[in-house]
Amino acid sequence: MKFKVGDRVRFLSSTGGGVVTKIVSPSIVNVAIDDGFDIPTAVSDLVKIEPDGKAASRFFDQGPENTDNSKNKRINSVATTIEEEPEMEAFEDDRIIPLPSSARRAANPAGVYLAFIPSDQKWLITGDIDVMIVNFSDHDFLYNWFIRGKKGGWRGVDYGVIPPLAAIHVDRISRDKLSQWCDGVIQLMQHIDKPIDILAPASVEYTIKTTKLMRDESYKEYLFVEGKAFVYELLPISSMKSIFSLGEFAGKAGLETNIKVEAKQAEPESFISRHKSAHREAEVDLHIEKMVSDYKELEPASMLSLQVSYFVKCLESAIAENYYKVTFIHGIGNGVLKSAIIQKLKEYKQVWHQQASSGRYGLGAIDVMITHEK
Repeated sequence: MKFKVGDRVRFLSSTGGGVVTKIVSPSIVNVAIDDGFDIPTAVSDLVKIEPDGKAASRFFDQGPENTDNSKNKRINSVATTIEEEPEMEAFEDDRIIPLPSSARRAANPAGVYLAFIPSDQKWLITGDIDVMIVNFSDHDFLYNWFIRGKKGGWRGVDYGVIPPLAAIHVDRISRDKLSQWCDGVIQLMQHIDKPIDILAPASVEYTIKTTKLMRDESYKEYLFVEGKAFVYELLPISSMKSIFSLGEFAGKAGLETNIKVEAKQAEPESFISRHKSAHREAEVDLHIEKMVSDYKELEPASMLSLQVSYFVKCLESAIAENYYKVTFIHGIGNGVLKSAIIQKLKEYKQVWHQQASSGRYGLGAIDVMITHEK
């Protein structure tokens, strides 16, 4: 169940309820109760009792009998917040994980993907695996997942709805159970509130060699997944077929009303492509807060090591992808990072550097120019 700002809800674990005033996260919302206080509440503890958005005016319109001015001020304030709140959604299923902000820059085809993500990114071929279905599209997808049984037949493992630009964490499995998840069928159906065409549901069959998941090099970086992952492309939207178009049943023309698709391993993007700014150009911000969220816990030496390592990854990816210019933003600071970059550039014969545009970056960036043999 989805919740939006303005929905009237009832608590499942206690009496009472209120109105959703803010989406804190996909699993937490603020609920304004009758006395005007906001209570952070898990969406799994709520049930919607009014159509979307209709409760706000009813809940906050106390009528002429309400003479408590301080309460009215609080109510009016919350009502204003509701009107101004950007449209966001929270989901009852706390397994839903929003895709990283970098997802919008991914060049992979819009569609649905299957991801196997090592839970410990330091040890890619040992430890548990997080199994996820990724909805890299702008619309809801309904899914129904079956895996092949040990003695034949099929076993249903999960079903549900994945919102746009989100993933659902289906399970965390041990390596010895990995083979059970490598042969299956996932049924997928797209939902759009006001579609021009209604697309046929798809049955996607996939078979993965377990040995692939035991190799370090099989795990790649994708812009729509956090960390390194083994990713299978289940269903690109471009492959879906219309069965109703402009009010007519397209199936009459001989189109199948259910399509069968064979999954394939998704191609990872090059490392530098996430920073692409123009044709064969990129801009990379090396400020530590752009790389890690818990940077305040790091020692200065560890920060510098991370920054230089990221610089090298970007530079080598740019060289491999035939980029000719990469602007690295190092900031001003004490000049340690800039010195480390210049020192590292001496190891590459095909590059030279210059001060980046001072009008745009001040003295805090360097242009690295790359020459390629013809």
